[in-house]
Amino acid sequence: MFKRRSWGQIKLLQTALKNLKLYLDGKLAIMFLKANDFKECDVGNNESFGLVDYCVNIEKVEVGILISEIKYNLFAVSIRGKGNVDCSKLAMVFGGGGHPDAAGCNIFGSCGSVINKLIRATRKLVC
Repeated sequence: MFKRRSWGQIKLLQTALKNLKLYLDGKLAIMFLKANDFKECDVGNNESFGLVDYCVNIEKVEVGILISEIKYNLFAVSIRGKGNVDCSKLAMVFGGGGHPDAAGCNIFGSCGSVINKLIRATRKLVC
């Protein structure tokens, strides 16, 4: 009935929410976590499950993305949608896959370049 989370997971959520930004007139929400954030919160990379939902639950947002640094210049990307955008098409641009409302991929580059790549690719699907 209630989802239980460790204190480390709550701290990770807090960090992710601090890094949350809106793009494309509020249709795209992106949050990111650096590898060091996982260490500072004393949690593993796999303990960010469900955080991307905070992005897509924002009013007017059509696509929510969580970018998690796996190692230097390699990021795991979780994509969620509300049915207006096929998230699997966005993930396929970067060699990933999934379903229309939930997809993922890995992208190489700096955090800033990964964000810019995702904004450009998402713009083609939502605008």
